[in-house]
Amino acid sequence: DETGCEFNTCLDGSWSGWSSSTSKSYSSLSDGEHTFKVKAKDPAGNEDSSPASYTWKVDKTPPNTSFSLSDTTEGDNGWYKAAKGSLSASDPDSNNYHSGVSNTYYKINDASSYTTYSSAFSISEGSSQKIYFYSVDNAGNTETTKSAGPYKVDGTPPSTKYSLSGTKGNNGWYKSDVTVKLSASDATSRVNKTYYK
Repeated sequence: DETGCEFNTCLDGSWSGWSSSTSKSYSSLSDGEHTFKVKAKDPAGNEDSSPASYTWKVDKTPPNTSFSLSDTTEGDNGWYKAAKGSLSASDPDSNNYHSGVSNTYYKINDASSYTTYSSAFSISEGSSQKIYFYSVDNAGNTETTKSAGPYKVDGTPPSTKYSLSGTKGNNGWYKSDVTVKLSASDATSRVNKTYYK
């Protein structure tokens, strides 16, 4: 029965004083663990000798994720022959309190969905490969999506075909000079030079 009772509340070791209010609101709490205590005093002045105690954790700060290239094989003209992406996520705040990173996600270019990051991933071939990524902590705070790139990746060599023209004779022989025509193609970075001897 709360009739005529007064209450004294304490947050993180600081008692607020006696009040007849049966509710207490706290806002703008910093990230971290908070302990709330409350004790009652009846109209006769008898105080509760064992204050009720409640502890809760506050984490309002999203995690922070950084991106780096790894296992790269550099090519020419700003291209990579191979490259992997590595993500590193952390969740401390200014008071060094955190709930911890739950998951980190990434996608390359306009992929339809994000992939859960577990280890370095290969960056697919293309002339403008952009990586999008973010993390979520165990409190449910979601980091604003970040991006890295674009990177140029082409690990597939070009393909060269040839054709011969001249006057054909018998048994695979030509009876005239032969003209050799070379035709090269490359689906990603395009052909730079073609050589022959």
